[in-house]
Amino acid sequence: MSTKDLGKGKTLYIEPNNELDKRFQEVFYVVEANDSEYHTIWRDIKYSVNEYVSDIMDKKPLQVREPRFEYIQDNSGLGIQVGDFHGESVVVTFRFFKLNGLTIMIYTPSSMTVNYEIVKEWLKEHCNPSYDGRRAHCDANNIHNCLNAVERVTAKHQRRKRIANEILNDEV
Repeated sequence: MSTKDLGKGKTLYIEPNNELDKRFQEVFYVVEANDSEYHTIWRDIKYSVNEYVSDIMDKKPLQVREPRFEYIQDNSGLGIQVGDFHGESVVVTFRFFKLNGLTIMIYTPSSMTVNYEIVKEWLKEHCNPSYDGRRAHCDANNIHNCLNAVERVTAKHQRRKRIANEILNDEV
């Protein structure tokens, strides 16, 4: 591991890519969320549907709809010391899950001492995905940006797959 001095008592730890968890290379979108926000995101995604399930005004019965996303939980999160701030460890907890096959990473600065410049620099060095020409990072309040990106990429992939199947079927 190497270090980078960020000045003013801030030290960034840089992990060689071959020693870093492979899931960091697969990340499509990065979301900052504390434990409570993470649970809310999980609940909202896990139980979200493509359409409203009933119309209260029309008193229609509740209808079960298809889930909005295919959700796969990865229960093996990890904590990494990403740097030091005036001699105190800066630790970040990382959790991963898949939406429609795309890896989403939730991170939470979790040590007693947190310096967001160190966290931001560590993410730039180790996990800095982009989507549509911009950084694929958001906080819990803007999770809709992540979900919209997942839907767009998934829709493009499904369209391409459908077109390929149509071409193959026409050739047969």
